Amino acid sequence: MTEEKTLTYYARKGQPLDVAAFVSIREQVDGNVHFHNAWGGPGYYASETNFAEDFDQVPAAEIDRIFRTYRTIRVTCDDGATFMTGYTNGHLWNGFESPSFTKEEVLAHLQPGGHLAPSEYMAQNRFVWSDLADTFILLEGIDGAGLPEVVDIAPFETLLVEGRDDEADAIAEEMGMEVSLAHKFTVVPEGAAAPVALFVIDNGWCWGNMDDYDPEVDEEMAVDGDQQEVPSIGL
Repeated sequence: MTEEKTLTYYARKGQPLDVAAFVSIREQVDGNVHFHNAWGGPGYYASETNFAEDFDQVPAAEIDRIFRTYRTIRVTCDDGATFMTGYTNGHLWNGFESPSFTKEEVLAHLQPGGHLAPSEYMAQNRFVWSDLADTFILLEGIDGAGLPEVVDIAPFETLLVEGRDDEADAIAEEMGMEVSLAHKFTVVPEGAAAPVALFVIDNGWCWGNMDDYDPEVDEEMAVDGDQQEVPSIGL
């Protein structure tokens, strides 16, 4: 068995190659493998023999295709009171969903001032569409500070588009905020006939899947979201 390499993932034998189920090897010592879900969570131990019996390395030639296989998902981050419909390839962040959204879906949930409706606990964030950048500008108060109801993006919009991030950051800092452009990418989701432009706006939020949402579980994960070490020999 080879040592872990960058972008090396493993999947349990006999299971579909789903991004959410990918595991990574953290360490191999004295014939044991210390591994964990690739996107955070508990750590596990198994002998090299047992690990090799249970897991296969995900073929490098398949990784790009798998990561670009998106499906629709309904997500919530306010205890299920409201939800948004986005797209996911199965990637998680510390056990939470990491959806991307269309421009129309984000705009449909924006409140005056740029608040995203399902994110009351992150009211310091603003999302402003920029025709010049053809994406959203993400605004966040420094160290969680609040922002004005209306933010003028003109002082740094052109700088962000031109890739002059340091200059944009300096101006934004004087205004008491941090700024960035939402990552935009295009995929053809499962069941779709044409490409769809998606935007990454979650910024590490605690999104839950509405199909299996359990507020008690999400609350526990939000309180203790760091990786834990849970020995489990011979999984």
